[in-house]
Amino acid sequence: MTQPSLNKTFDTSLVDLSPLHAHESFSTTESAPSEDYKQALDHQVTSTGAVPPPLRVSSPKFEEASTSTRKMPTRYVPTVEAYDSWAEVYDSDGNVLQAVDDDELGDGGGMLRDYVMKISELSRPGTSLNIVDLGCGTGRNTVALMSQDWPSHMLVNITGIDASRAMLNKAAMKLEAAKATLDPEIRSRRTLTLLQHDFLDPVDANRPPILLDERSFVAASSDLSSPILPPYDGLLTTLVLEHFPLPTFFALLASLIKPDGIALLTNMHYNMGMRSQAGFVAQDEDGQAIKVRGTSWVHGTSETVDEAAKAGFTVIGQVKERTVTEEMVEKKVVGERGRKWIGVKVWYGMLLRKVK
Repeated sequence: MTQPSLNKTFDTSLVDLSPLHAHESFSTTESAPSEDYKQALDHQVTSTGAVPPPLRVSSPKFEEASTSTRKMPTRYVPTVEAYDSWAEVYDSDGNVLQAVDDDELGDGGGMLRDYVMKISELSRPGTSLNIVDLGCGTGRNTVALMSQDWPSHMLVNITGIDASRAMLNKAAMKLEAAKATLDPEIRSRRTLTLLQHDFLDPVDANRPPILLDERSFVAASSDLSSPILPPYDGLLTTLVLEHFPLPTFFALLASLIKPDGIALLTNMHYNMGMRSQAGFVAQDEDGQAIKVRGTSWVHGTSETVDEAAKAGFTVIGQVKERTVTEEMVEKKVVGERGRKWIGVKVWYGMLLRKVK
């Protein structure tokens, strides 16, 4: 594969680099922003920019991250390869943007609750809803979606799709455990399916997406004898857009959702993306600590809305943006490392309806 191609989350993270952690994510602001700014821009492209060819790393070995402040070299790898390597500790590496996303979708912003209310209006008694979690990763929001307070009459079929098999393996274990905690009556009204599929063209991510059909995926796990394929009634995609050119992404969304279907979309804010890029610390072939990264696109909020409109979507309500505040750190919405993001917009999200 000559281009990183991924349909899943690769979140910007800030964690303490300490010898207690064997494998961690980082932010370019761990050192002075000016030191990394040009290098980050070389591999983090705007919505209309070309994707730079990544370097490869063969089977990176992860070990304790150094507390040294020296500037570590950076290696760029295909993004799916990066996620396969990162999966083991992805849920526990202190991700700031993921924490903000959790708060906005959960009790802090109530965005997932609002989404469930909107999409439930599409269902009549005795019918079912088919929902896809695009770029489900380790199942962080797939679990949240399954656990929502859906109307009692409703059968909810949830399909999680991701390009990384290692992330899907984590999701399968997480979802199995979460489903076991549900009331048996509720559990009988939920089905879960995980599919491995890469929507991005392996040569050029700006080409039309590789659509999902009965021959294009690998079933990772399923409660059903035959997975439910598009179009779906609704779609959830959180912190995924960063890894797609905008036209490709919304062409994909348009192919996955029925007319009048509802999508919940969140992404890293432009202001954060121009200062930082996600990755993790690994050991190279010579035993030296290196930063490992995939490829990202930096998208503005307004251009995201404009591209959504071109693809036949309209915004429901208002687009939300989130700035890190002192209060968020004090209340532990984000970790202590989030202090360096105080005053910076790091996240945006919206509900979309497909109107054509």
